Amino acid sequence: MASKIRVNRIQDPKDRDAALKVLRATYQTEKRWVRQADSQIAESDLRSDRLSWFLASQSGEPAGVLRVHYAPPVDRYHSYDVRMLRPGTDVARFLCSNRLAEIGRFAIVPKLRRNLLIAVALMRVATKETVERG
Repeated sequence: MASKIRVNRIQDPKDRDAALKVLRATYQTEKRWVRQADSQIAESDLRSDRLSWFLASQSGEPAGVLRVHYAPPVDRYHSYDVRMLRPGTDVARFLCSNRLAEIGRFAIVPKLRRNLLIAVALMRVATKETVERG
């Protein structure tokens, strides 16, 4: 089954349309988190050096998507109720002195969600690109 899973970086309108099928099935229809899935992947995202979108396909059908944001707004992290495992960790200092990448917009179509290899394939490609970018 793993050989039938393919992941590629979304770079053109055809790949974007395939990714939108995944987001329609998950974010719009199933979860009802958005009214229009089209709003989740702006066409300008495909040309941005701050974002990478990846599309997983199984047997040629859109199966999952994942977005990596290489420069997420750090201010947002200050508002999270983070409880550190190691007391005394200076979160503000960490956020100011380290580069962050944020995995988001992660979705797998409901009928394929039990296939963990789709998630693994998406995470592998996203991790590889994130590490290569430093």
